[in-house]
Amino acid sequence: MRANSGSMRAFRALCLAAAAAFLSTFCAQVCAQAGDRPPPRVVLVQPEGEPPRPGLEPALRIQLRGTAEVIAVPQAFPSDVPARLAAANALAEEHDADWVLWTDPPQTTVPQSEQAVLYLVGRQNGRALIEVVSVPGGEGPEVDRSLALKVHELIDVREGAAYALGNAEVPEPESERRRVQLWLEAGAQGGIEGDGGAALDVLVAIGPSLSTPSLMVALPIELAVGLPRNIERGGDEVSWTELGATLWLKLGARLGPLVLGGGLGAKLAFTDVEGTTQTGRQGTATELLPSAVASIDGELPLSSSVGARLALGTELRLKRQHFLIEGDDVGNTGRIVPFARLSVVWHAF
Repeated sequence: MRANSGSMRAFRALCLAAAAAFLSTFCAQVCAQAGDRPPPRVVLVQPEGEPPRPGLEPALRIQLRGTAEVIAVPQAFPSDVPARLAAANALAEEHDADWVLWTDPPQTTVPQSEQAVLYLVGRQNGRALIEVVSVPGGEGPEVDRSLALKVHELIDVREGAAYALGNAEVPEPESERRRVQLWLEAGAQGGIEGDGGAALDVLVAIGPSLSTPSLMVALPIELAVGLPRNIERGGDEVSWTELGATLWLKLGARLGPLVLGGGLGAKLAFTDVEGTTQTGRQGTATELLPSAVASIDGELPLSSSVGARLALGTELRLKRQHFLIEGDDVGNTGRIVPFARLSVVWHAF
């Protein structure tokens, strides 16, 4: 092996330091984006002086279990609706609630039929949604269950009440939802490199992406730092590290919450090799390895802008890397390297 100056080692150390700084900043941002949000809070007002609905609170807790937190508040409510809206807004602020609801006593309109009037107030002052729920038969538990089902339906943003009452932003028209974003990715990759066996890389990537309601296209540049590998044969030993840069083209289709697709890339890897003979003599070398990579990817959203990605792929090296010590072939890293990677991507801005 030919002698090697310290420039490659210094460059690799610089890249490792830069990757570590990027990774720490990235993880801090991802944790902030993916932090758990508390469930929405619903305040059930029980107006004093009106016939109670003892079954409504448990019915709400059953129907909203895992969706929202229910708080029952006995309240001396004014008789007119505008004053009740103002009182409901005050309750929402006092209890940090997303929704405030109450009902009028059921009124029988025709035999064997009952109507209950439901009031639902959102975050915006002065806005309320009034729903009339008809329940055949007039059974108390059926009224409570029907009201609870209606509340569950209304607070679901897909039903529109969240938009009308200000609890969710009105979605942009589809033509205006094409967004150019910054792709930031960090993760780890494991592969099998010929005689070298298992190999582990740490990677970061950055680049532009275009997102639409149905498609995702990204063009990130990836920097991967390989952890040390080694091969031993006949008393000789070769150890090496790898620093790779890859330009990716990633395509994905949105299938419900998932993004499924794949990627193609061109990679250039610098390897820093050190060999030791049976007698303890040492030598170093560097080599440049071009390759093409392809993968099948899937992304599961963790929040509105952060996703976990799993990729399975293959790296096709344009030449086989052989390690020779004093003319003896110690091994090679193969031309086809299968890999699997797990990463987190932040679709920033």
